Amino acid sequence: MSENLMYISANGTTFTAKMADNSSANALLDLLKNGDITVNAHDYGNFEKVGDLPQSLPRNDEQITTSAGDLILYQGDQFVFYYDTNSWNFTRLGKVEGVTTSQLKEIFGNGNVDLRLSLNPIAPEEKNDVLVAYFSCTGNTEKLAKYAVEITGGDLFEITPSVPYTDADLNYSDRNSRATVEQYDDSARPEIANKIDNFDDYEIVFIAYPIWWGEAPKIIYTFVESYDFSGKTIIPFCTSGSSGIGRSAENLHSSARGANWLDGARLSSSYSKEQMQSWINGLGLDL
Repeated sequence: MSENLMYISANGTTFTAKMADNSSANALLDLLKNGDITVNAHDYGNFEKVGDLPQSLPRNDEQITTSAGDLILYQGDQFVFYYDTNSWNFTRLGKVEGVTTSQLKEIFGNGNVDLRLSLNPIAPEEKNDVLVAYFSCTGNTEKLAKYAVEITGGDLFEITPSVPYTDADLNYSDRNSRATVEQYDDSARPEIANKIDNFDDYEIVFIAYPIWWGEAPKIIYTFVESYDFSGKTIIPFCTSGSSGIGRSAENLHSSARGANWLDGARLSSSYSKEQMQSWINGLGLDL
C-alpha cells in the first residue's frame, strides 16, 4: 500500500489514483483507514460523476480546469470523478492517469454509478454467467430450479406474474379457467411483475416451467420475448405429472431468435439433487 495512492472501482473496472499533496486528500486517505467508502454518484453536466462523502473534508479551493480522470472535492463534502472538461473553483484530490473521456463514459454508463474508494487494490468483480429462470405455481419446478442453481452456481430468477394464479385459475377441468383460456389463445402474454436488470451479463440461461396442456405456460413466452437472447445458450426443462416436454421448447424458438437452444427435457418432480447433477453434467456445458 502506498500512502499517496487510492483505488476506485466502478462497474467492474478498477482505477489507480495518485493523490494530491494537500490536507483534503490526506483527510480522505485517513478516512479510508476506517474502511472502504462507496459514493453513490450521479451524472452532472455530461462531464462528471458526483456523489456525497460520508463527512466533510478540509477545502483547498483554487481555479481548476479539469480533464478526464481528475478527482475533485466540491463544497467540502462531494466527491467528483471528471470524465470531461469543466472550469471552476474547487479542490483537487487526485488524478487517474491514462484514461480518456470515451473510455470513462463507456465504463460509467449513463446515469448513476457506484464508486468504491479504497486504500487497497480492488480485485475485479467476477460476473456470474449462468441464470436459472423459473415459473412455478405448485413448487415442483421451483425445487428443481433451486437444485440447478446449487449445481451451477448460477443466479436464480422467479418469473412472477403480475396477477398471481389462484387454484381456480389452474382448474384443468374448467374450460373457462384463466390458465385454460390463456393456453388456447396464441396471443396471450400474461404480464410479469419483475425484471432482470443485468440480463446481458448471462451467457447460459436455464428456463424451467411446468407443462400446461402440452405446452409451456404463456407467461414463458412473455419472458422469452422480453429479452434479447442473441448469442446466449438456452436450456429449457419442464416438470409434468405425465406429459413430456413435447414441442413446448421448440415452439419457443421463434421468440428467441439468434439463441443456441439445447435439447430440452422433462424432469420428474421427484428428481434428487444427484439426478439433477447427472442431467446437467450430460449437457456438456463449460460451467
